[in-house]
Amino acid sequence: MSLPRQAMQQMGFAICCLLCDAPDVEGSKRCKSCITTHKKVRDRISGDVSTPIEQLAKDLMAFTTEPHRYDHDPIHGPFLKEAGRLLAAHRGHRPPPTEQEITQAFEIAKKTSRRNIIREVANSVSEEGDVSSAIELVDSFPTRNDMPGARTIPSKAIPETDRSDRPGEDREFMDRFKAEEEIRKTGEELSEPKLEKIIGERKAKRRELDSLLSGVDDLINDENE
Repeated sequence: MSLPRQAMQQMGFAICCLLCDAPDVEGSKRCKSCITTHKKVRDRISGDVSTPIEQLAKDLMAFTTEPHRYDHDPIHGPFLKEAGRLLAAHRGHRPPPTEQEITQAFEIAKKTSRRNIIREVANSVSEEGDVSSAIELVDSFPTRNDMPGARTIPSKAIPETDRSDRPGEDREFMDRFKAEEEIRKTGEELSEPKLEKIIGERKAKRRELDSLLSGVDDLINDENE
C-alpha cells in the first residue's frame, strides 16, 4: 500500500494508491506513468459519452471516487465497502467541533448581512411621504427574468370538445362480456335470449344515467345564465 499522491487525490483516485503494490516512493516512474494514464482516461470520459465502454468507464470512475455512495451495488458492493473502509482509515476521524469553533461560527453568521428590501423601502420613505426615493430604490434592485405561464381567464368561453367518437371503451363488447360473466356466475347455460336481456338492461341503465347527467348540466347552465 502506498500513500495517495496529491494528483491522484485531486482526480478522485486515491483508492488506487492505497491498493497499489509498488514501493511507496514518491515521484517514481510507476507513479508518473499511473498519474498520466489516469489523467488521460478522466479527461476523455469527463464529458458526454457515446459508447457502452465509455459509460462503463465513467461508472467505474464514480465508484472509485465515492465508494461509500455505491457500496449497495450487487456486483461491486463488497469491493466498494472495503475501499470506503481504506479511505476512511487513511483520512482519519474528524474530531467534533469545539465550543470555541461553534461560538466563532455563530459570530460569523451574525455579521453576515442580508438585504431586507421591505425594510429598506420603508426607511427610505420620509414622514412627508417621499415616495420617489423609494421607487428609485426598488428600481435599483436587479430584475428577475421570470417567465410565468399564460394567465387563465375565467370569463373566456372554452369550446366544448366532441367526444362522441371516443367514449373510452367498446361498450358493445363490454356489455356482452359482462352479460356472459353474469350468466356464468349463476351456473346457467349461455343463450342469446339471456344475453340480449342483460345487454338491454345495461343499455337502459346507461340511458337513464345519461339523462340524469344531462339534467345536471342543464341546471348548472341555468344558474350561470
